[in-house]
Amino acid sequence: MASATLSSASPGGHDLRCPVCGTSFRTEFSAPLSAATCPACNASLCCYGLGAQVRCVERGKLSEAEWQEIQDRLDLRNEPDSLDLAEALMEFEERYGDRLEP
Repeated sequence: MASATLSSASPGGHDLRCPVCGTSFRTEFSAPLSAATCPACNASLCCYGLGAQVRCVERGKLSEAEWQEIQDRLDLRNEPDSLDLAEALMEFEERYGDRLEP
């Protein structure tokens, strides 16, 4: 999984909000799945999405099996097309969304 680089001065990147403490921060995002650490509370986050639609989730809210499934489904080395990625992200939201809200 790619790692997100935190940046407060970068013109690119995505504005995100930590689901743990609510801090807003900017990160360079490697779609469709990146890891990040909140600069304020040091929470371990999973950031996922396509295009401008990027969201952060507290990594600890998912079991190891769920986390592994998500990584496998969104792994670009498996060469999924954009429709496969969009469907996986929608399924991710549907299955785990109630546990992903701050």
